[in-house]
Amino acid sequence: MANECSTLNPECIARKGTPCPALESGKNCWEYDWLPVIRAMPPQEQQQWIGFLQEKCPGCPAFREPMKKMIKQLTGGS
Repeated sequence: MANECSTLNPECIARKGTPCPALESGKNCWEYDWLPVIRAMPPQEQQQWIGFLQEKCPGCPAFREPMKKMIKQLTGGS
């Protein structure tokens, strides 16, 4: 089911009125390739998105392993 996060997670950024590239492409968060999109953002915007992904995504009922790995890549975690 596409866009599962925006449906299941009341904290989803898309539900807060912020455009979400995953939602706009018709993909679930864990299916979307966030790395090039976030890395192309200005530094302040990158930090806002990374902070959101770290803070809100792990508590989402739709959170999946690929999203966990992507967050680690963005934050330099192992």
